[in-house]
Amino acid sequence: MHLLLLSCSKVKRKDEGPCRAMDLYDGPSFRILRKMEREGRMPKGLDIMIVSGKYGIIGSNDEVEYYDRIIDEDAIASTNSRQKLQGILSRGYDGVFVNMGKNYIWHFDDILKGNIFANGRIGEKNAQMKRWLLSL
Repeated sequence: MHLLLLSCSKVKRKDEGPCRAMDLYDGPSFRILRKMEREGRMPKGLDIMIVSGKYGIIGSNDEVEYYDRIIDEDAIASTNSRQKLQGILSRGYDGVFVNMGKNYIWHFDDILKGNIFANGRIGEKNAQMKRWLLSL
């Protein structure tokens, strides 16, 4: 089992009603993931978790609605995100890849030490994420 941990994206689809988290977020990382999914190239045994400014830590298939909120200390506390992430990581994944922006990652950097982090600009981070996914 492997875990991909992403931050949500500012760009979101404004579909009516709830939809799958993977479909709500429309940033480059999520476009890559949806394309891989459509093409049947998504690795088996992969969990995808998203850090959301409104919902906290959610699964890629969780139903969510459109919102406009960035992450902050109140969002982390009100959604128990740190505790939830610790519980997720305790599942004993074979590998964890973290692709989050600096505004998100600093809330969890002490919990995530020792995992693989995407580095650089967004295009570089997404290329690293895609290579990691294809290597599984």
